[in-house]
Formats: sequence, C-alpha cells, structure tokens
Amino acid sequence: MMRLGVAVLLILLGFAKPLLAASSGDMTINVTIQQLVAVEVTAPPAQSGNPGALLTYLFTVQNAGTAPDAFALKATSSERFAVNLPGGTSTGVLNPGQPVQVTVELTISAGALAGTQDLLTLNATSQTDRKISDEAFVTTTVNQVAG
Repeated sequence: MMRLGVAVLLILLGFAKPLLAASSGDMTINVTIQQLVAVEVTAPPAQSGNPGALLTYLFTVQNAGTAPDAFALKATSSERFAVNLPGGTSTGVLNPGQPVQVTVELTISAGALAGTQDLLTLNATSQTDRKISDEAFVTTTVNQVAG
C-alpha cells in the first residue's frame, strides 16, 4: 500500500458500499456503509364501476433504499376480476428515492353483483433482495345498474 501521510484503500464488500480504510503509521480506521434495500407502494383513491367496466389505477412505487434497484410487480384482485399491468411486470432500475407510476387495469366481471367490493393489490418485490417487498391496495365497488 502506498503511504503519503494517509493512504486510502477502497474495497467493495458484497452488498456493502465501498469500505474505506485510512492508514497513518500503525493506526487503521475502517468504515463500512451498508446498502439499505427498501420499497414503498402507495395506492390511488378508490373507484366504482359498472359490471364489465375497465378501470385504470395509478399506483406509485418508490425505491426507498440507498442503492439503485428494480422491483418485480404483481397485481391481484380479491374477487378474481381480470387485472393487467400494461407497463410490464418490472419497474426497471430506480435510483434511491426515485418514484414511478405503475398503471394497473382492472376489468369488473360482467356478472358482478351490485355492492361487491374488490381489493386490488399491487405488490413490488426488490430484485436485489427478494425478501424485501411492499404492497398497497385499493377498493373497487360495483355499481347498481338499473335494468
């Protein structure tokens, strides 16, 4: 290691950011800054619709971690209404703190009964650490249709 009073050595250690080692004489100081992997999902306002209607919801997925990450997306309906992620099943890489709008389409079943309430859930799972995920849900209410 070169010595010019203080030498600095950067080492990448697994998922850790650079490990800084400063050396002067016989003293060494090591500092490790761990990456935080986190995600936040925010749901849009509730909606209602007629049987057979296509409703569009805009969820927000934000990288709440300290390093770039991509998040796998999964949408589900408690009433088994048809759901679609027209933008795909991944956010793509998001920088720390970066949010992205995720469009989720829900089609109310044609035979759904008036007053039925569905919970549409969007789950986002980190691709860096698949144990890290978040989800949010929104309620859809089926309208009474005169007939």
